Amino acid sequence: MNLMLLKNNMNKLYQITILLLLSLMFAACGVDDTTLKISKDKKAANALSLARQNGCLNCHSVGSSIIGPAWVLVSERYKSSPDAHQMLIEKVRNGGNGSWNDITGGALMPPQKRVSQEHISLIVEFILSLKHDSE
Repeated sequence: MNLMLLKNNMNKLYQITILLLLSLMFAACGVDDTTLKISKDKKAANALSLARQNGCLNCHSVGSSIIGPAWVLVSERYKSSPDAHQMLIEKVRNGGNGSWNDITGGALMPPQKRVSQEHISLIVEFILSLKHDSE
């Protein structure tokens, strides 16, 4: 009987450990509740996949700031600007710093020269489509 109880407890511990590891993995990959909601849209899911493949989610997340600003904040700041799409493409391509010092503490966004222009454009289009839940 004690062996059965021990096995049951070990199984529960294993399940809790797996859930904890998955939570940490999603957090480390820039996946938050907002990201999970958005991933149901095919075009948005494609942009998120490209962002993940190209390392964007190492520093950015859709709904919360990590090293770089949350993408909903980027959208909020730039979406009303008529040249926002091209300006952000150039910012991603060439890197930079200074625009988000209050969030990044002055951390530099490295140039993303290895990412294709087409992929950057799709990711930027996705970013500019984002809205805060309050909007």
